[in-house]
Amino acid sequence: HNSGFYGYHTLCNKSLSPIITRQPHTPHTRLYPWIHPVESEPIPLRILSFIMMRVSLLLLGLFIREVFALQQKQPQLSREPLSRRKVLLDVPTAAALVGSQLLGPKLALAFPIPNADSDSSVFLPRSHDIHLPRIGYSTYKTAPEQVAEGVGLALQAGTRHLDCASQYGINSQVGSVIKRYLQTGEIETRNGMTKTPRRKDRQVYVTHKVSNIEQSLSNKDLKSNILQQAKTLGKNLDLVMIHSPLTDSNRRLSTYATLCDLYDQKKIGAVGVCHFGVKPLQELVDAGLPPPSVIQLELSPFNLHKDVSEWATSQNSLLSCAAWSRLSCKDGPTQAW
Repeated sequence: HNSGFYGYHTLCNKSLSPIITRQPHTPHTRLYPWIHPVESEPIPLRILSFIMMRVSLLLLGLFIREVFALQQKQPQLSREPLSRRKVLLDVPTAAALVGSQLLGPKLALAFPIPNADSDSSVFLPRSHDIHLPRIGYSTYKTAPEQVAEGVGLALQAGTRHLDCASQYGINSQVGSVIKRYLQTGEIETRNGMTKTPRRKDRQVYVTHKVSNIEQSLSNKDLKSNILQQAKTLGKNLDLVMIHSPLTDSNRRLSTYATLCDLYDQKKIGAVGVCHFGVKPLQELVDAGLPPPSVIQLELSPFNLHKDVSEWATSQNSLLSCAAWSRLSCKDGPTQAW
């Protein structure tokens, strides 16, 4: 109720006017005495009303300031420095990564990437000083027309480790994104082209996998193929891996020996394998070849690969979690893997 309301009825109904003219502000003073103090009120009550009003205004001001402060603290990945950008992991993926030596027991659901001096990267044993970011973006099952946007969003989010393979069939598209990014700093996103201002922030680590078809007894042909893949991807390969052991012993050993030759020649940064069980892993060591720097395999609560984990620990090899199998699709690795 307000004076306008009563005034309106005063004009329309003369019978209400005696009520209004006697005490027009009674409703206000009774309900909110600190807003409209009345001269007839006792002095202590008037002082209390004044203090309550000031306290109310002060609390309102503090509340508004906190709201603005929270809005300013919201993360803006496109403006923050790379060392403060974060990657968020969904719960199933995080659960799968807990068991990985590559992440270790100190896994957090959000942590900054990339910074070679922090826990966001790991030093690869038997490598040419490669500090590989722990979290990478895989191009597996990415349609060619979606590569530019997918890889661009990954780079914009702070990811600096790209997982590629001949079997994926999109190395040329991935290479186009990498070349443009390293040369100009431009990244293609849904909102158009963005640019990284500082050249030192344009470092990208690339992992490449040799397919079963490419595994060869010819040292020369395989070397030529891998160097061509590096040229296609736009940079030297930081980690080259055998994609699977599902060929034969001679081809596995020959291919792995060729990768070790390329490593000795400093043409690649490190050598690894994917989906190898203990038997093909021990086969490499028995042949006098060095253990792989990285062993990538499905590692999830459904498949912990304890035997491979123990072997990797004994040989100072790192386990890399590929959480693509039962966590994301119905087709997992075959029993032979």
